[in-house]
Amino acid sequence: MGAVSAAAGVAYTPVGDVVLVAASPAVVGWLCGSLDASHPVAPVRRAGYIQAVVVHPGARRRGVGAALVEAFLDRAREAGVGWVFAAPDEDGDAAGRLRWVHALGFEATSDPDPWPVMGRWT
Repeated sequence: MGAVSAAAGVAYTPVGDVVLVAASPAVVGWLCGSLDASHPVAPVRRAGYIQAVVVHPGARRRGVGAALVEAFLDRAREAGVGWVFAAPDEDGDAAGRLRWVHALGFEATSDPDPWPVMGRWT
């Protein structure tokens, strides 16, 4: 158990979790992901997973989110993780999120779930 988890009384410490922050100089975005994930459609045993990418509305369409994803992919490569997946949120502009994730090189997988899990090689 990690020191922070022990101090908080939490018994579970996720292994391989990553939080990246974009600041300019204030925080304009963040990404949360894992470098030790798995999914039934993953072509590898150990995969990366992008859990969330959040960008302040005033900083959108400036490459902040894409830079966070690329930084996460760099971390994945450095950790020996060859495949990363994401499951874009279904709320709001879901079609726009799917287009954005696809533009970053992610492709729909063979996941039978009606909402596509998308993945890409690092």
